[in-house]
Amino acid sequence: MMSINTTRRRCLSVLLAGLALASGEALAMQRLTATDHAMLEAEVSATAVSRIALHQDRIARIVRPPGGLAIEHDAVRGDLYLRPEGPEPPETATLFLGTERGFTYQLTLTVTDRAAAQVLIRNPDAATAAEDTPAPGDARIAALVALIQAVAARTPPAGVTVEGATGARHAGHPVLEIWRARRFTARVLALPPNAPTDAAALGTEAGPTVAAVWVPEGPHPRHAVIVETPR
Repeated sequence: MMSINTTRRRCLSVLLAGLALASGEALAMQRLTATDHAMLEAEVSATAVSRIALHQDRIARIVRPPGGLAIEHDAVRGDLYLRPEGPEPPETATLFLGTERGFTYQLTLTVTDRAAAQVLIRNPDAATAAEDTPAPGDARIAALVALIQAVAARTPPAGVTVEGATGARHAGHPVLEIWRARRFTARVLALPPNAPTDAAALGTEAGPTVAAVWVPEGPHPRHAVIVETPR
C-alpha cells in the first residue's frame, strides 16, 4: 500500500510541476530590446488584460487607430493596460509609443487566445539617460544654466516668455528685457560705463533674491543677466 501511495504522490508531483511550467510559460513576460524608432512585435491576450511597460523609462503618449483594444494609461508609472473591446477583437493592432525620455517605438501586437500577457521594453539608451538625470540640487543648477544660455543665444526655449521693460530699472540699472521661466526670472540689464562688471558685485547690488549673475566676456561688456528666484 505504501508503494502505491508513494507512486501516486510522485505522479501527482510530476503533473503539478508540468502544470506550473505550462502556466509559467503562458504568463512569462515578453522582454523586448529596443532602440529609438524600433519596430517591435509582441503578443497580447484576446480575453484578458495585458500590460506593457518600459524599463527605466515611462510611456508618455500613445498614438493608435480607433477601436479594437481599450487602453488605460497609468500616467504615474507610465504603463499601459490593454483589454479586448467588442465581441470580435482584431487579429493585430499597431501602437506608436512616445516615452518620457524622448524615444519612439512602433509596437505591433498580435491578439491571441492566451492568458494575460506582460511586455517589457528595454532600451539601453534609456538606462544611460536615467543615469544622466540630475539630482534635485543639480536640476536647479541645470535650470539656471539653461536659462542663461538661452538669454545669451537670444533664443527663448519652450515655456519661457520674453517681455520688454521700457523705463524699468533694477539695482539702479535700466532693464532691457525680462525672461520668465517656470523656476526663475532673468533680467537683462544695460550697464553704464562706470557700472561694476564683476558678477559678485552686481549680485550684491541686486539683492538677496539673486540666484545667479552672468556678465558677457569681453573688454567692454554692456549688459548683464541677473537671475532671481521668485518670491
